[in-house]
Amino acid sequence: MKCLQNSFLIFIIPLPYFSIAELPSRACEYSSQTVEPTKLCPSTQNEYNAAAKRKNCNTFKHNCTSFQYHCVLNEWMTGLVEVCAPSKFIFGEQCTEFNKELKTIRRSFLTNCSAFDPPCPNPYNSTMGYMYPDCYFTIATTSRVKELPTTLNTLNSNETSKNNNHKKAAAETTPSVIIVAVVASAFVGITIIIVFSFFLKRIKRSQTNKSSDEKTTGKMNLLHLDPVETKEDLKNGEFAKTQLNL
Repeated sequence: MKCLQNSFLIFIIPLPYFSIAELPSRACEYSSQTVEPTKLCPSTQNEYNAAAKRKNCNTFKHNCTSFQYHCVLNEWMTGLVEVCAPSKFIFGEQCTEFNKELKTIRRSFLTNCSAFDPPCPNPYNSTMGYMYPDCYFTIATTSRVKELPTTLNTLNSNETSKNNNHKKAAAETTPSVIIVAVVASAFVGITIIIVFSFFLKRIKRSQTNKSSDEKTTGKMNLLHLDPVETKEDLKNGEFAKTQLNL
C-alpha cells in the first residue's frame, strides 16, 4: 500500500482522432492523356476484351485507384471516346460519359437508359457500358450541339458548387468538434482523478483506524486478568499462609 501511496498517478487523456469526411477525388490526371475519339464502341464481351487489349491501359503511367478501358460518350454527347480511367458505379439509370474537364468517368446527365433494350440497371459498373449499346446512339444531333455546352456547364458548375459547400461545411465543423472532444476528455480525466483520490483516502483512513484498534487492544490485554489464574493464585496464597502458621 505504501508503494501505491508513494507512486505517481499519471493520467493520459488522448484526444480522439477526428477525420472530417470529404468527397473522394474521382479525378485522374492521367486519364486525359489517354482519350481518343472513336466512331465505334464494343457491344459484346469479346469486342470489349479485344478493344481493351488493343488500348492496353496497363502500359500507361498513372497513380489512380485503377486504370481500365472505357468506351463511352464525351461530355458534350457529340461523339464517342476511348479512355483509360478508374471505373465507378453509374447511378440514376443513365449512360456513361468521360468528362475531360473533370478528368473522370461519370453518368451522362442528359441521358435516360431505363427504356433501352436492354435497359441499364441502377447501378452498373462503368466498364460494363458495352452491355447497353443503345447509349452509343444518343449522340447529339447538330441542332442540339449549341445547347449542350451551356446545359452541361450549368450541371458541372452545380456539382462543383456542391463539392465546395461540403468542404466549407467540413472546415467550419472541425474547430467545434475538436473543442467538444477536448472538454469531454478533460471531464473524464478529472472524474477518474476524483474517484481514485476518494478511494485512496478511504483506504488510508481504514488503515489508520485498524492501527488505532490494535494499540487499544494491546493495552486492554495488559490490564486483563484471567479469572482462572486469579483463583489459583489466591489458593496458593492461602496455602502458603497456613504453612507459615503451622
